[in-house]
Amino acid sequence: MLFRDKTKKVPFSNGILCLLKSQAQLREVHGVESCEKVAVCLKPFTDPVFNDLERKISDLVEAGVRTTHTHYREIDDEYGFRWILLVNPKFEDLVAMVYTITQLCDELDTGTRIAAIVFPFTSEGKVVHWVYNHQRGTFYPFVPIDEGKFRDSVSEFDLYSRIKNDLPLEDDLSKWYPLWGIPFASLDSVQEDSR
Repeated sequence: MLFRDKTKKVPFSNGILCLLKSQAQLREVHGVESCEKVAVCLKPFTDPVFNDLERKISDLVEAGVRTTHTHYREIDDEYGFRWILLVNPKFEDLVAMVYTITQLCDELDTGTRIAAIVFPFTSEGKVVHWVYNHQRGTFYPFVPIDEGKFRDSVSEFDLYSRIKNDLPLEDDLSKWYPLWGIPFASLDSVQEDSR
């Protein structure tokens, strides 16, 4: 399948695979550990075409759950965004599931409906959200602090400088959008049951 690349850095979904390839480097060299979950955020849509996309994504996730034992939940937030939340102790299974979802969206020419993909990690006792911009094929670090009121920009810039050679990172800082209220807490009980 051909992916359209607007940044000339990494073809769309292939940026997701870069995270899988770099996981060992992130953990062993930089002390950045996966939280064993991921969130895919879809923009609101009412067109029948996108309703069909929603159904196909749900079917795809259900199939993946059966083959990889990934647990998931779907949540609609107050702004109409749909969050597909996945948890699995096997990081490669999480990445494979997300990669398959992005491929489906690209095949149906609906990739613009992916608002963001968020992989939470921990680093030096802090939660680091590696946010993937599907349209640009790049990641950026987002470190929320103080119950979602502020962001730790110092830690974000430090992570950027240390990891820019290991991941396709977003160079345009104006596109490092903060994402508040990611409903990862809804996965806590599911994550405990999966251990």
